[in-house]
Amino acid sequence: MSTASRGRLSESVDGNGAASQGPLPCEVGGYNPDGYFQRQRYRQCLMHALNNLLGRNVFSPRDLERQRERVKYRVELHGYISDDYDKKLYKKNPGSWCVTIAIDLLQKLKLEVRALPKKKRTTAARKAVREGKKLLILVDTGIDILHAISAKHGYIYDSAKKGPMKADRKNLRSLLPLVTHAYVIDLK
Repeated sequence: MSTASRGRLSESVDGNGAASQGPLPCEVGGYNPDGYFQRQRYRQCLMHALNNLLGRNVFSPRDLERQRERVKYRVELHGYISDDYDKKLYKKNPGSWCVTIAIDLLQKLKLEVRALPKKKRTTAARKAVREGKKLLILVDTGIDILHAISAKHGYIYDSAKKGPMKADRKNLRSLLPLVTHAYVIDLK
C-alpha cells in the first residue's frame, strides 16, 4: 500500500491487484471541510478544481480529453473554428482545458451550472464564496493565463496552494484578484 502526502490521492491495491483511489485528509493548510484536496499537476487546474469542488476524484485527464473532443466536434459541426479545443500538452500531459468542457461535465452529473453576471463579477464571486456557495472560478493570473479554482463551504480550494483556505478578506483578495468567469453549482 502506498500513500501520497499533503492531500494528494492515496492509492492502495486491493486483493485483486486493482488500484483504488480515495482522499487523504489535508495535512497542510488547516481545516478541510470534506477531507479532500487535490494538488495541481502540470496545467490541469481545471480538472483539480472540479474534483475539489465535488470532494472526490471524479474526473481524470482522460475524461476531460474525451469531453474536449466532443465539444470540438460539436463546435466544428456548426461551422466554427476555435483553437480553444485543440489538444494542448505540457510535459506530454494534457491540460489547459476550456471552461466549456467543465460545464458540460458538471451538467452530465445533473448539476445546475449558472454563470454569475458579468458586471462586478469579482465582487459577486467573493460574496458567493463568503455565503458558502459552491463555485467554479477562473481568475486572471496576470501572465495571460487563466487559473481555475473552486470554492465551497466558505473555503477556497486553489490546487496550486497547500490546502483549502478560509474565505476571509485577505484570502479573497489574494486568491480572487480578478475573476474572469464564475459559475454557481447547484443540484437540479
